[in-house]
Amino acid sequence: MSHYKPNEEVVIRKVHQEIVLMDISTGKYFCLNQTGAIIWESIVLKIDSDNIPIQLMEKFSVSLNDATQDTNDLIKVLLHKGLLLEDLQCG
Repeated sequence: MSHYKPNEEVVIRKVHQEIVLMDISTGKYFCLNQTGAIIWESIVLKIDSDNIPIQLMEKFSVSLNDATQDTNDLIKVLLHKGLLLEDLQCG
């Protein structure tokens, strides 16, 4: 069970069903598609990362395995890029 939070150095804008993130420390943009936006919004709402794939299954009619893989892959990328941080105070 893991919890994450957005980096405070990230500006977030929702554009239609996508989310655009900008790291103000680097000036780099990162765009999340609809699936990524659901994952991001779930993290912001402090939904446990183990429960996010269930939302993806319901929304997109995908398998739990695929939803879990997509969630874990995006979280790894966001952590690597410094857009997301582990929330050590949560849970």
